[in-house]
Amino acid sequence: MKNTHSMIIAIAGGSGSGKTTITQSIIDVIKKDSKLKVATVCLDNYYKPFSDLSLEERKKINYDDPNSFDFNKVYNDLLDLKNNKSIKMPIYDYKNYTRKSDEYMIINPADIILYEGILSLYDDKILELVTFKLFIDTPSDERLARRIERDCLERSRDIKQVLYQWRNQVRIMHRKYVQKQKEDANLILPWYTLNNEGMNIIENAIIQMAKN
Repeated sequence: MKNTHSMIIAIAGGSGSGKTTITQSIIDVIKKDSKLKVATVCLDNYYKPFSDLSLEERKKINYDDPNSFDFNKVYNDLLDLKNNKSIKMPIYDYKNYTRKSDEYMIINPADIILYEGILSLYDDKILELVTFKLFIDTPSDERLARRIERDCLERSRDIKQVLYQWRNQVRIMHRKYVQKQKEDANLILPWYTLNNEGMNIIENAIIQMAKN
């Protein structure tokens, strides 16, 4: 690592906005065009475990509500990474709606930490650790289409469940919390289709910030 402390980049946006795709694109460019080390922290892995509840009870939880996340652990883990300490990141089990109790992922310090999630710009304490704040702005119809495809194919959800959550939780929380994060973003990236020009600017800026 070049820097004494890791640089944290926060990437926020609504469900299905393209955060994971953009995060991976940034990783690929950094690995290709520089010798900088990069690591990823995904906010989804920091859902509270709700292990005292049954599976059916956990299915009813509003996972787009800020209260569903363990932001204290996120803060402590990001602080450790920023101070060149490895962390044990939880692993979230989407099928069972809880953290895996006996598994975790070792994340080692890196020059650049990409912290991504629907509410990665929500917590003020965490924002004090962040160098650059990016918000992905994608229209709701495109986000819904992507969420249906992802949740049905990758997360063992049925279409009725996906639509129920969208209408009764996701859409409401997006308006109440997610959208407001634009106010704290350093840059808002429109992302309906591929925005290569915008991505090139962001990727080059991140690399330059990490090198300085």
